[in-house]
Amino acid sequence: MIYVGAEHIVAPLGMSAEKAFMAAMDGETSVEMHEGLGVQNPHLPAAKFTDKQRSEIAIDGERFIVSLAVKCIEGSLGLVTRDLLSNPKTLLLLSTTKGDIELIAENPEAARLHKLGEAISKRLDFQGSVQIISNACISGVLAVITAADFIRRGHYEHVIVCGVDLVTSFTVSGFESFFAISPETCRPYDADRDGIALGEGSACVCVSSENIFLDEPFTYLGGACANDANHISGPSRTGEGLYRAIKRAIKTAGIKPEKISQISAHGTATKYNDDMESIALKRAELQYTPVNSLKGYIGHTLGAAGLMEIALLFQSVRNEVILECLGYEDPGTTETMEIATATMSLESEIVLKTASGFGGCNAAALFKAP
Repeated sequence: MIYVGAEHIVAPLGMSAEKAFMAAMDGETSVEMHEGLGVQNPHLPAAKFTDKQRSEIAIDGERFIVSLAVKCIEGSLGLVTRDLLSNPKTLLLLSTTKGDIELIAENPEAARLHKLGEAISKRLDFQGSVQIISNACISGVLAVITAADFIRRGHYEHVIVCGVDLVTSFTVSGFESFFAISPETCRPYDADRDGIALGEGSACVCVSSENIFLDEPFTYLGGACANDANHISGPSRTGEGLYRAIKRAIKTAGIKPEKISQISAHGTATKYNDDMESIALKRAELQYTPVNSLKGYIGHTLGAAGLMEIALLFQSVRNEVILECLGYEDPGTTETMEIATATMSLESEIVLKTASGFGGCNAAALFKAP
């Protein structure tokens, strides 16, 4: 059996998974309008740390992204009963899309992703192996799937999975070039959706072959990834890749689709992504399963998104609710979806997390509640 727990978040919405969840429960969002982010449009929505939050996170002498990841990992390790950092059978798995990309102009070598992993490991005084997962916006979900595969094959007993990404001029300009950023806010699945709102932060979970958790952990049932190879940035119009990932995850878990209680979907609030998800969910016989996107609360946190949304999904299940899909008002997808239009009571046993990203990548993971 593979356990997943000790979920921790350090994000503008809250400095722990519980605090971020309670803020979302109260309908709060960390997505705000900011000046100076974009080139094409200087006023853009994003979930960014305040100066006060940055000062609380910062570690003297460290790059901010290193401090952020270290603080998040330390918070997660405080929720387990073992010293995982000194265990030779522990892997540190870092999920990020761009890492410390701001260094690329002054020191390209230092901007390499493995350098970020090394810096985080050194600050934690971790002597074990560090690996990087960087597969666009499915990186966080894929990292959990990979961690479970490593444990299942006996390579490691414990995996610390941390996702981290920041809002930078590089990422903003990239999404602007696709005309993918909303000029106002993000509205997942809504008829008037017009693009993403970027976000930043870090999230961490521990994956283990043992129940080493202070709070009862979730059980990992199965996961899969699939690539539809449709376009460099556009998803398959038939939802093929996501559909295959979901079906393989369900097959691996050995369950029926109707056993899934709620879905935390990707929901970027872009026209084609959201539509693709509606098609894939119908093909997977999940069109009547309660679903939400959490991007309206935390923005799109790229390599940290999957992990941050898994952490909030776990908190939702622990509190027996499904969070409102913030920003959604009117149906706007080809196929019907059971969107959570308000935060409501919901007892969940088996939950699904999905993610999709550039290059046609898709991932799906199933978890069973404590």
